[in-house]
Order: sequence, then C-alpha cells, then structure tokens
Amino acid sequence: GILFTRRDPADEWSGLTFSSGSGGTLEYCTFEHATRYEGNAVYCNEAEPTFEHCTFRENDFGLYARNATLSLLNCLVTDNLEYGVYLYGAADLNFGGSPAEWNDIHDNGGGLPDRDLHNGTETVYATYVYWGTIDVGEIEDLIHHEPDNASLGRVQFGPWVNAAHDTEYSDGLSAVPDDTGPVIPTVHGLDQNCPNPFNPVTTISYDLPRDSHVELVVLDLAGRRVTTLVDARQEAGTRSVTWQPRDLASGMYLYRIKTDGFEQIRKMMLLR
Repeated sequence: GILFTRRDPADEWSGLTFSSGSGGTLEYCTFEHATRYEGNAVYCNEAEPTFEHCTFRENDFGLYARNATLSLLNCLVTDNLEYGVYLYGAADLNFGGSPAEWNDIHDNGGGLPDRDLHNGTETVYATYVYWGTIDVGEIEDLIHHEPDNASLGRVQFGPWVNAAHDTEYSDGLSAVPDDTGPVIPTVHGLDQNCPNPFNPVTTISYDLPRDSHVELVVLDLAGRRVTTLVDARQEAGTRSVTWQPRDLASGMYLYRIKTDGFEQIRKMMLLR
C-alpha cells in the first residue's frame, strides 16, 4: 500500500487530486493528516476514481467530490476533522453490492450530527455501510441530505451492515428470511452486476419495495438500447436476471432500471 500523509499543519494540502475526465483504481492506500484550510485527503473534480481497501483518517475532509462519481469498496473513513465524505453538486457515490464489500464511515467531525456524509444533489444508495451504529434515527443524524436540506439529494442507507460486517439490516431488522416469509426491501436498489468484468454471463439484481412495472435495459455508451432484459410488472422483493450477450464487442456497457418513481444506471464491463 501507499501512505499519503502530511504532519506539518502549516501547509494547505490535498493528498491526491483527480481532475476532469480522470479515473482509475487505488487499492490499499492510506490518506491521513491532510489538514489546514480544508485539507482534503482526496479531491475529485468531474472524475470517476475507484477506491478499494483504502483508509481516510485524521484529515479535514476525507473525500471531497465535485460533480464526480466515486466508488468505495472495503474502505474506512473515520476520525476526519470536518467531514468524512463531502459531495458537491451532481456528485455520486457508489458502494458495494453485498455485505462482503462493506465500507465503514463513522466518527467524523468529532461525532457531531451530519458529518459522516454530506450529500450533493443526486440520490445516493449507501448500501452495506457501517455508520458506527445500526439505529435508523442515529444514522439519519450522521448524514446530511434531503430530509435536512431540500436542495440536496436523498441518501438511501439501508440495507447496511454491523461492525463485524456479517449481518445485513433493513430498517433495523435482520434481512435473513424466517418463518414469516421473505423480507421485502424497504427501498429501491440496483446492485452492481456480478461478476464484473464478465464473460460470458453476468447477473443483475435489484430491489422492489412494492409491486411495480419494471423496465431493465442494457445500453451502449452512446445511450442506444442494446437489449431489454425486463419489461413487465413484478411483485415486491429482490429480483435478479442473467445476461449472456452474443455477438457484442468487448467494452463498457450501461444497464438502467426504471420503475415507479425510481431510475438508476450502472456500468459493467464485457471482456471477450
């Protein structure tokens, strides 16, 4: 791993900057002590980086993203002085698609309200995050989003995991089915396809909190429809569909779900 650190508080400092159009993946990096005049461990401006197994701690801001798309997998964002994650404008934050891809975001801003995550204008689906608590009301206090400020997007934070990352929760109840029947999701969600990248087949899962008409399509990067995977009314629950493309070139594709009051797009990579 790589350690990005600044222990001299006399300098303004950002650990790493991703500028417009840049991306890539950083793994096993630690960002710490970026302080003084809103020091950012990572600053992203209209970029699309991915962070895996990274730690952001004891900075002014752990991550600051402006009109950017970030992905976090197995990351720890803790003990940052001002905010753990600060999204500005049309910024989006993608989390893992299972409890195994947990993220921990807690104890930022000295434990003050709304300091773990400040949302931008987009809806964020913060699934599989441990917020330092599994209490719904306490989690709401730790994030700043639409219920606090109508100009911001909404953060959908369930399901989430506990400190051991071995339990999935939804509205404080274990999502493990019991004799009362299957657990119905409380929010809409579109998971990352698995595997990704893939060849020759991948599975796409999504959550429906109520009976809805569902349209799930695959698009190319120009927005042209490649195929329709689902176009039907479905009952509430967690659904999945497999896709085995034929006669398509390697590359990046998009998949989009539209249902009652909900729309989300994710990327996937086909390798030949």
